[in-house]
Amino acid sequence: ATVIPHGVNRGFRRLSAKSQTDARVPDRPFLLYLGGRETSNPNYKYKNFNTLLKGYSRWEHRDDIDLLVIGKPWSSDERTYLEDLGVANSVSQKLAIDDRLLCALYNKAVSMVYPSFYEGFGIPIAEAMSCGCPVVASQIPTSVEVGGSVPFYFDPSDLESLTDALN
Repeated sequence: ATVIPHGVNRGFRRLSAKSQTDARVPDRPFLLYLGGRETSNPNYKYKNFNTLLKGYSRWEHRDDIDLLVIGKPWSSDERTYLEDLGVANSVSQKLAIDDRLLCALYNKAVSMVYPSFYEGFGIPIAEAMSCGCPVVASQIPTSVEVGGSVPFYFDPSDLESLTDALN
């Protein structure tokens, strides 16, 4: 039997330097995160966003590389948590983006970070790789199945492992 994995939309691809010009893409270097956030929803604990924030707050390059989060608006608890971690000025977000902007973000990101404890598949890994974006992913079966030997893997329950992978 042959396993044929899911594919991604053909729009997710490497862009030429000329086609990467989009005013909505940050000029500063950034890590990219897509997905749910458990800080406001206990059903999303598997996405492991809190670990990403803690690891990012301890990462030696956080003053040089921002964290861009794609998703819903911050809750007041999330804003407080970002302040408490000291990263409120280097973590930003974009809301309601389309595939064209997402492709441009993948193309410009230093890396896409995928910290999940478990996933059904892992489409963002495939999309990022299609765009030539380096991937930092938790070493879980779905990430390894989708990414193979390409991503920089880390133990999703170990902050030091995450910062090592980011480095």
